[in-house]
Amino acid sequence: MKILIILFFIFSTLFAKINSFESDFVQIIKDNSNKEIKYFGKLYFKKPLKIFWKYNKPIKKYIYIIDKKVVTIEPELEQVTISYQNKINNIIKLLNSAKKISDNLFEAEFENKKYYIYFENKKLKKISFKDRFDKEVEIVFINPKQNIKIDDKIFQIKINPSFDIIYN
Repeated sequence: MKILIILFFIFSTLFAKINSFESDFVQIIKDNSNKEIKYFGKLYFKKPLKIFWKYNKPIKKYIYIIDKKVVTIEPELEQVTISYQNKINNIIKLLNSAKKISDNLFEAEFENKKYYIYFENKKLKKISFKDRFDKEVEIVFINPKQNIKIDDKIFQIKINPSFDIIYN
């Protein structure tokens, strides 16, 4: 969840001129013994605040953020979690203090964790941080596209009626 809020911050603050973003991604999580797991998927973002984070492999998982509503769909568990994030504005204010380390690197801090945000050719390329279990997380964006037309249908939340729904 925090990474999605960081992404919103990146799009709305660091690159205020980004109105939309689409990219494939690989998320690599590495533990202290260098054992790693890779997740593959696709990310869509559209202003004012619509995010669809779609994991395809090794498991399917769909995360939607529409304004303050967060919906996580886990088909393999036949489960949906719905929550509301009222802290987004406070988080954005906090993250506005991100420091420019170099032309292509920014550092942001959120809840005592540092996030490193890398750009390549003025496009978001990678985000790295340590998660709450002290594992290294790296999200690499592949073929990112900015300011393209993204159909609002992508952000329509589709919940299988047989899934359990959990409200947080």
